[in-house]
Amino acid sequence: MNATLQKIYAKVPVPVQEWAVTLRGLQIRRQRYGKEFRRLLDEGLTRERQSEGQIRQWQSEQLQRLVAHALTQVPYYREIAERLHLAPGDFRSVADLPKLPILTRDGVRRNFARLVADGVNPKQLWLGHTSGTTGSPLEFYWDNPVVVMTNVVLWRHRACAGFKIGDPFLKLTGNVIVPLAQKTPPYWRYNRALNQLFLSAFHLSEDALPHYVEAIRRFGPRFMDAYPSTAYVLARYVVSRKETIPLRGVFTSSETLLPQQREIIEQAFACEVFDYYGLAERTVFATECEKHAGHHVNMDYGITELVDADGNHVAPGEMGRAVTTGLHNWAMPLLRYETSDVTALGGAPCACGRGFPLMTAVTTKAEDIVVTPDGRHISSSTLTHPFKPMHNIRESQIVQSEPDRIVVKIVPRPEYTDEDTKQLVTGLQERLGDGVRVDLEFLSEIPRERSGKFRWVVSRVPLRF
Repeated sequence: MNATLQKIYAKVPVPVQEWAVTLRGLQIRRQRYGKEFRRLLDEGLTRERQSEGQIRQWQSEQLQRLVAHALTQVPYYREIAERLHLAPGDFRSVADLPKLPILTRDGVRRNFARLVADGVNPKQLWLGHTSGTTGSPLEFYWDNPVVVMTNVVLWRHRACAGFKIGDPFLKLTGNVIVPLAQKTPPYWRYNRALNQLFLSAFHLSEDALPHYVEAIRRFGPRFMDAYPSTAYVLARYVVSRKETIPLRGVFTSSETLLPQQREIIEQAFACEVFDYYGLAERTVFATECEKHAGHHVNMDYGITELVDADGNHVAPGEMGRAVTTGLHNWAMPLLRYETSDVTALGGAPCACGRGFPLMTAVTTKAEDIVVTPDGRHISSSTLTHPFKPMHNIRESQIVQSEPDRIVVKIVPRPEYTDEDTKQLVTGLQERLGDGVRVDLEFLSEIPRERSGKFRWVVSRVPLRF
């Protein structure tokens, strides 16, 4: 939702806001569901039960078609093919992928227009954004096939817990569906089109949480989709009251799920947590099944290679940086796209019987929760949204040492202007409220921790109930 529509939305009555949320749900249902979605979901449910060898054969065939398309129809890859004397016939299987160079985030940024296939009208595509694990924004296009396939893989994952389309569920992520200025319930909006209750992630204060619990019980959900940190805030409150809200499953994503978070969430909602990992770039999707032995790399969604600092493949079981290739975005294919995430592949097959290999926990940024003076708990993932359109920021970090102030450390690009500052501060204050001062600190680089890890949000304010 753009800024103008957001302002209009904030001023209309709650029933009109719910109508707008439902209207958006209807639009999503038309775009992402339908005959093609159901056909692909049926195929996907069958494919995940095939052997890894059978799936790799399908993967190689899909890759051959995609690479042939990229080398002939995408200017960026066409130039690479000419420079390296490559032809579509040089790619027979996944093992041939290293013939292509690794594509970095900066490479996507510099070659954005040249990564779009010939004859594609960008106006007919979806414009995706990510702030990335280092707070460095990036844009890319999605075509409809990858949008539908992402929905297919998501629902295949949900099937592990018995989640069916139409089941009532809660959504507690970064959607700004309740104006921040609102100080009284309802802190939620109902999407009738998808039978989901959107809970605001920006009003999770001690005073508001009892109202959340009452609304959830009244709605009667069976499942919940949330960030680990937002689900944890709600779960800690429920447990502190020595209560439970029984659900059939909780699905978490976008942040590292910590063991203590899983324990409290499962205690509060009397069900299992099913975590999943994906990228806004739509090149990888990994999902946790009912055995909870790791994340299955969905091989029919993308190809994941793990490399060392020199770009060489690491041995099975060894940690490496993920280099990913999406198999369904023909409008803007990303081949051998380097992520900032580190993990390991391999090991014994999962006892669930699925043919997809297991991936260990992904090591990315450590997640923290920002605590506001009025007691609200703001997930770090929700704070990524103001950064997504900020093209002139190379890297960023949020530091909170006291409830009424955050410091945003920024490594600017040469094109950075005062207008960027104004836009960023406005976006953050819309989420944090006027009671939190936002100060910017400009640096040439942001130091890492001793371990070498990068924490995008560092909050030293304790989380209390």
